[in-house]
Amino acid sequence: MEFRESASRCGSHAATLTDSNTTNNKHEKETEKEEKSRWRWRMISRFGRRSATKPIPMEFLCPISNSLMAQPVTVSSGHTFERAVVDLCRRLRFIPTLPDGSAPDFSTLIPNLALASAIHNFCAASSLRPPAPPPPHQLHAAVLAFMTAVPQKPSSPQLVFSGFAAASSTTPLPSWSFSSSDDEELGVLVAKMRSQNTDKVEEAVGSLRRSTRSGEASRIRLCTPQLLSALKPCFVSRSPEIQASSVAALVNLSLSNVNKVKIVRSGMVPPLIGVLKSGFAEAREHACGALFSLALDDANKTAIGVLGALQPLVHALRFERDVARNDAVSALYHLSLVHSNRTKLVKLGAVQNLLNLVKSGHLTGPVMLILRNMAACPDGRAAMLDAGAVGLLVSVLGESNSDSMSTQERCISVLYGLSHGGLRFKILAKEAGAVRKLEEFSGSERAENTVRGIMEAVMDTREENIEEDVDWEELIDLGLANRGQSCCSAGSSNF
Repeated sequence: MEFRESASRCGSHAATLTDSNTTNNKHEKETEKEEKSRWRWRMISRFGRRSATKPIPMEFLCPISNSLMAQPVTVSSGHTFERAVVDLCRRLRFIPTLPDGSAPDFSTLIPNLALASAIHNFCAASSLRPPAPPPPHQLHAAVLAFMTAVPQKPSSPQLVFSGFAAASSTTPLPSWSFSSSDDEELGVLVAKMRSQNTDKVEEAVGSLRRSTRSGEASRIRLCTPQLLSALKPCFVSRSPEIQASSVAALVNLSLSNVNKVKIVRSGMVPPLIGVLKSGFAEAREHACGALFSLALDDANKTAIGVLGALQPLVHALRFERDVARNDAVSALYHLSLVHSNRTKLVKLGAVQNLLNLVKSGHLTGPVMLILRNMAACPDGRAAMLDAGAVGLLVSVLGESNSDSMSTQERCISVLYGLSHGGLRFKILAKEAGAVRKLEEFSGSERAENTVRGIMEAVMDTREENIEEDVDWEELIDLGLANRGQSCCSAGSSNF
């Protein structure tokens, strides 16, 4: 009996200890879960606050998939999309209608490397993963939504990341909130621009031109997809006033940096090119200014060149008035910063036109900047050497006007670019008397350092020493002997 009571007491004590241990373990696990939960919410909350301070630019989002573009491409109409979205639309033979009512042209795809780099930099600065192409099911859903629904501009687009999701927080997107009176004013303006009444259209574009002439806020407020879409038909108007005012209004809108990419993506470049080719004189001047303004944004440079703006800009150098030529030269300078555009300019014969401007003394300084860009690529150097650029540039160095000092220093930078042309440049430079002109040159310290680099290239004798090692008489005799044998064997061949 005593043994049973003792065993019973031990058993109950053990049970009590087990229950106590179990309770403690449960309490520790619950505490650990709470700590993990608090840590998780702290991280989510911290990420949400950080994301809120980094609004995502609308131009980084594909208009169809509504996601950050991993492989942005610019199409013929000037719009930019995710490449996978365009490929799917082309396979389905589907042309979507965008929220602004425009329809993109998918006939040509050009990778927008500048935009891709900007998106990558934005993700790095915002601690976000770089975007990846959307998965197939997501692409089909996005395109299907455009095929089956009436397009409407999303008020707060959902952001889609591949391999990333923030369930508890959303990243705010940039938006401009307008009052109801602003919306009504914009609606009336767009309605008048789409009117069949010429007087109403002229009144509307004139009002738009005045409203956008000053004030950053008004430019941002008025640069909407609906207004840009309504502005396009005005570019082909038979009224000189309507055409000039509409293009001038676009120039004003493009002065705002946040509008530049939006304007190109809205497909406004092809109509501008049309005005530049066959528009009225004043409208052509404004078109040059618009292309110059849009080309200031790195994300637009490749697209503007691909869409065909280079040829009419080169044409404007010869036939337009001074205002248009100034803007055309400025536009070409910024566009020629991109390698693909430099290659296109060579094929268009732009080098000779630029050198002719230097000969005539018109816009010599700005033209030198373009020539400096052209001399930075092999195709450009070859074209410039063929066109007699070395002799012309050496003659510019001989000008003694003090006002031309900046032009002469730019000329030095062009010659330095050409000096990478090897033996051919050396021969042409010596024939043009470049050594004497370079020795007489005096300018800024940077320019004089550049002169020393050109002199080293001209006076380099390494290639000449290689040539002296060749027995030219023996080589000529051998060539004549071979030619005589081939003549005898050919009999009736004429050379």
